[in-house]
Amino acid sequence: MRTDSEIRSDTIAELRRVADIDATRICVDVADGIVTLSGSVPDHVDRMHAETAAQRVHGVTGVVNEIRITSDVTQRLADQAIARQAIDAIRADLPAVADAVQVIVSDGHVTLEGSVPGQWQRQRIESAVRGIEGVTVVSNIITFAGATRVDDGNAASR
Repeated sequence: MRTDSEIRSDTIAELRRVADIDATRICVDVADGIVTLSGSVPDHVDRMHAETAAQRVHGVTGVVNEIRITSDVTQRLADQAIARQAIDAIRADLPAVADAVQVIVSDGHVTLEGSVPGQWQRQRIESAVRGIEGVTVVSNIITFAGATRVDDGNAASR
């Protein structure tokens, strides 16, 4: 059975091996094989990488992830600019449906929500946003009404 001290040392070493995270911002405590991670990282992906790294260490029986996400001011400003450009692009390209679409931006990831009358509008909105500088991913969850069937109630008498 491994000691908590050994598990702690190995967890710190494993965090340092993960190129995507800054291990100096993460604190590691171990009690009865349960690793508690605290500190801060800039995004959710780094938080997940740290948790996964701790899980890989031999002797770890559980992980408590208390790492905080600290958003970078530069990224927030970039996200605001992306959101403004996306809204402007949608209004310029499809003004009739622009107010029916919401743009959500996080770390360059743009999510498009709302409802438009047709699939072509949904696709055109995505195309307008995809080319904006700084956009890394576009998730298009805009719904469309599609064709509707009109039933006048006289179908049986025809």
